[in-house]
Amino acid sequence: FLTNRLPVLDRLEVEMFDLRFVLRGVQTPPPQTVIVAVDEKAAAQFGRWPFSRRYFAQAVDRLKADGAKVIAFDVIFPQEEGAMPSSVKERLGEIAQGLPPGSEAAQQVAQLANTPSPDDALAASMKSAGNAILGFNLDLGGTELSSPQVPAFLEDWAYGRVAAEDPSHSLAFATSASGVLPPLATLGRAARTGGVVNLVADPVDNAPRTEPLAVPYKDEIYPSLSVAMAAAGRDVVPSGLKVDPGGGCEIGYRLVPTDRK
Repeated sequence: FLTNRLPVLDRLEVEMFDLRFVLRGVQTPPPQTVIVAVDEKAAAQFGRWPFSRRYFAQAVDRLKADGAKVIAFDVIFPQEEGAMPSSVKERLGEIAQGLPPGSEAAQQVAQLANTPSPDDALAASMKSAGNAILGFNLDLGGTELSSPQVPAFLEDWAYGRVAAEDPSHSLAFATSASGVLPPLATLGRAARTGGVVNLVADPVDNAPRTEPLAVPYKDEIYPSLSVAMAAAGRDVVPSGLKVDPGGGCEIGYRLVPTDRK
């Protein structure tokens, strides 16, 4: 009998997999799901990508006001956005003091000097909304991500329960990580939770067809962004999530079947 799969069979399997989706056709998401996408129209209005996080803050405020239960970012914010240098703020303060007290010009200069940074603005909007979910990257091989220490807020986003006999989880999962690219701490602490945004490239043709719903990294196991979104939508906190390698993940009382891949 064959102990290894033939490449031609793997190729046939992925082609049939893709064909089934073509035959099924595009499925329109339910009206409860809204995708706020970045397109050419947005780029023409807001400028070159990446947009300032002030725009993201405005989007969070608007979505929350419109009744969004969950706001998820399939965008990674690992670094600070350039803010006004402290020397400039100090100079603006000096200018404001030199203007007539209470004048409109003095108020405008003082307001400019006290304007929060783009990161602080987004963090404030996320914290006020209370339902924002951030994505982050794990190194599943080849990207050489490294973090000297996992932020405490990231550990809080991990699965609360794991049904696995292997305490280290190294034998229980087909996918594991060797590094992490977490969100900026200012934003991470303001988020409700977060999830892994990695997709797994198919070894046959390098196409992204699968998403790991649970990925071990160091002493924790992290859910995908999809799982984090579904959990938040069902009012399930990360500590209430359970993953069973080869069986599935439990989101509250809902089981999502999976395989070891």
